[in-house]
Amino acid sequence: MDDLQLIRQLGQALTQAVEAQDWPRLQQADRAIARLLHAMAASPLTQEKRQALQALQQHHQQMYRVCETRRTELEEKMRQHRSQRDGRQAYALFSQEEEL
Repeated sequence: MDDLQLIRQLGQALTQAVEAQDWPRLQQADRAIARLLHAMAASPLTQEKRQALQALQQHHQQMYRVCETRRTELEEKMRQHRSQRDGRQAYALFSQEEEL
């Protein structure tokens, strides 16, 4: 597989992992991108490869924003859950005191 195909494949892997919310697979794709960039750093880039890498970078940034949005949503859900849990615990304590 040539570098251009690999660049495109990694972009697709990012998208699929984010859409599936498959965070381990996302980490694998991210590491594969890092390895590719490291390997490509030793040789000159054609204009076509440079453009493909710029597109991959933009796509990576877009997927990062999606992940950040998802992280923020999960933090809010966890905060709500903790708040509700505290309320349920307080209610349970109040109910137990009334039973005594």
